[in-house]
Amino acid sequence: MLSPRLQEQIREGEELKELEHRYGKDSGIVITRRAAYLFKYAADNRRALRHLEHKQHKRYRATVVVIRDGKVLLVRDKGRHDFSLPGGGFKKGESTIQAGIREVGEELGGLEVISTERLRHCDLEGRRANHKVCQLIVSGEPHIRQHHELDKVVWWDMKSNLPVQGHVRYILGKMGML
Repeated sequence: MLSPRLQEQIREGEELKELEHRYGKDSGIVITRRAAYLFKYAADNRRALRHLEHKQHKRYRATVVVIRDGKVLLVRDKGRHDFSLPGGGFKKGESTIQAGIREVGEELGGLEVISTERLRHCDLEGRRANHKVCQLIVSGEPHIRQHHELDKVVWWDMKSNLPVQGHVRYILGKMGML
């Protein structure tokens, strides 16, 4: 159901179209009414445009669930309080798995990939990013590469109280791990 304000805007827009049809787009009455209409709904239209621009500029992210011994690898960016799943942006032509392996390799050293799987059922359209999810089974002990934006890496048992970003709980929930 449309809000009363939106119903009013639609009705006034239709009236404006009728006036344009009757008197022409360049007539004084139409120009005046169009200016009043645009002024009246300018704030609503700016809000709607900002919302659309935000949706259009949302980035796609290869988000990686790294599992070892029943624990999930989480990373924390410098200056942040909460942890997230590793990953990052795509390069041209990369699949989700390729981007995920590359991003984990760029951020962390010491891991050897044993197997991979694309988890389409876990994909998430978040507020800031569209998460395309894959899973890596690894061996080894991760360490943060020098001069990287990360400041901490943990193996999370999913029981301890750790501040995590929303996408972590969503994705692990879809995997049946939480």
